[in-house]
Amino acid sequence: MNKNQINTHNTEAFRDKYMKSETELKDLLKVDFGKFFVVKVEDLIRNIKLPVPPSRATSHTLIYVTEGETTMTIGSKSYKIFEDEAPLKKHYRDS
Repeated sequence: MNKNQINTHNTEAFRDKYMKSETELKDLLKVDFGKFFVVKVEDLIRNIKLPVPPSRATSHTLIYVTEGETTMTIGSKSYKIFEDEAPLKKHYRDS
């Protein structure tokens, strides 16, 4: 898949396409969620329509691991994230 085949989504478009529309999701994403929101991954993941294809975002994502560890894939690279870590990755911008 080349970069021209990967869609770019803003927060609202991603939510509309890949999130289940349930009351719980509306409770997680409060007013102005498109600007900034904090939510537990375990609460959010239950509302995602999997699988989500590779995509770009017009926003930033910060994941802070409070317990245990996880693996996050960015592009073609996978990163192991451990307790008390918050990896930062510059997001893609169209030129």
